[in-house]
Amino acid sequence: MSSLYTRIFLSFWVVMGLVVAGAVGVTMLVLAERGDEMPRASAELTQAAAVALRDGGEAGLVKWLDSTRSHRPGLRVLAVDAAGRELLGRALPPWVLRGPRSDLPDSPGLTVIPARPVPQLVTPDGHRYGLIVLPPRREYGMLGLPETRLAVLLLALAATGIASWLLTRSITRPVRALGAATRDLARGNLDIQLDPAVSARGDELGTLGRDFDAMALRLRDLLKGRERLLRDVSHELRSPLARMRVATGLARQPGSDAPRQIERIEREIERLDRLIGQVLNLSRLCAVRDLL
Repeated sequence: MSSLYTRIFLSFWVVMGLVVAGAVGVTMLVLAERGDEMPRASAELTQAAAVALRDGGEAGLVKWLDSTRSHRPGLRVLAVDAAGRELLGRALPPWVLRGPRSDLPDSPGLTVIPARPVPQLVTPDGHRYGLIVLPPRREYGMLGLPETRLAVLLLALAATGIASWLLTRSITRPVRALGAATRDLARGNLDIQLDPAVSARGDELGTLGRDFDAMALRLRDLLKGRERLLRDVSHELRSPLARMRVATGLARQPGSDAPRQIERIEREIERLDRLIGQVLNLSRLCAVRDLL
């Protein structure tokens, strides 16, 4: 990846994709499980509605429907007469259409999609009622199912936690390596070099690692050059000093040519003065270069 922005951006969308895919999968599993429960619940409710219709007629069926709203809040139970009217005046689902009499023998006044048959209730005098059992509207949707909310939350926490740990690890490892290398450099270890895995990164941290290696190499070269300069300057300064000591020793000997030795000492002093001036000029030039 060419930058930390790209890494973070792609990590965010990967986590989002995993959370959405996991939420869809959990929702499908819950809906499949509930789909298996619906036929059993529908059979039980159909039997209870048949008993209510047998004992109390349409009024008993209406009373039973009204009681199911409080006794069975997890389901919606609708009863439709032969005219296509819901007994409690509630809206019918889209797959049940009011229309002419169907050619199905047990569905008078209703047109029903064959894949979703409606149980039929028949009174002794021949009146027919269709019974429709539906889950509550609030349970439709990914987060509308209570079972999916905790699962989606845990999935989101797990996905974001793992992605955050991996992303943080990929960022903090080179940062820690840079910190350790900087401390070694401050202690005078000029041969320090970062792990090649850090310098080979294609993001900003890799660029920083390569810049650090270049800086450490430059400092090493500068200090080695300064050490060579100091050795050369020390050698050049010792030479005239040694000759002056020799000239001084010769001048102190009896019968020596003192003026000649003094002249020689003066020449060495001038040479020494020139060397010191050159060193000072070099120091000034280095200071000016640093300012520029």
